[in-house]
Amino acid sequence: MSTVGAAAGPYPCEPPIALVVEHDPWIRLVMCDVLAQAGFRVASASNGFSALRLAQREPLALVLLNLVLPEPVRPLRVGRTQGGPGYGARRGDRG
Repeated sequence: MSTVGAAAGPYPCEPPIALVVEHDPWIRLVMCDVLAQAGFRVASASNGFSALRLAQREPLALVLLNLVLPEPVRPLRVGRTQGGPGYGARRGDRG
């Protein structure tokens, strides 16, 4: 049994939501298009602050994050600590 759609929302037949965080508009567009073709509902953000706002509003199943954004992505670490499906520490994170 797959848990990919577990965080899709209150209605089980809704597709899971993926968030793309990328400052380059062309790369963001391509990534969003690929995920939409794969069956995801896609939200996108061009910076960490917008991504945090979206992550707090939507039950995300997947986050694709450019770790080399022009501004710090520190606010996204706050969102990950709030628990729920899909939240977890990345390699190297401690406590």
